[in-house]
Amino acid sequence: MNCRTLVDFLTDYLDGRLMFRQRFLLRLHLLLCGHCRVYLRNFRVTIQASRAAHREINAADFPAVPESLVQAILAAQRADSAKPARPFEERS
Repeated sequence: MNCRTLVDFLTDYLDGRLMFRQRFLLRLHLLLCGHCRVYLRNFRVTIQASRAAHREINAADFPAVPESLVQAILAAQRADSAKPARPFEERS
């Protein structure tokens, strides 16, 4: 496993979704590569900070969206999806 491959597998590794062989190779690479150990540590810190920020957001802090606005958006989406698709125009 190299550094680029490790990055591709990192989320699955942290979620416990790697097969034994992939997990073994990833851990072996981490033993040998200080840069990837730092990357993993920073990745974990980023995830923790993101989760903490998400917990701090309270839906009550945001005003309710007026029902008239919701209905106007839905009507615009319906009108847009009812239009026939336009073929691509060639540019010169």
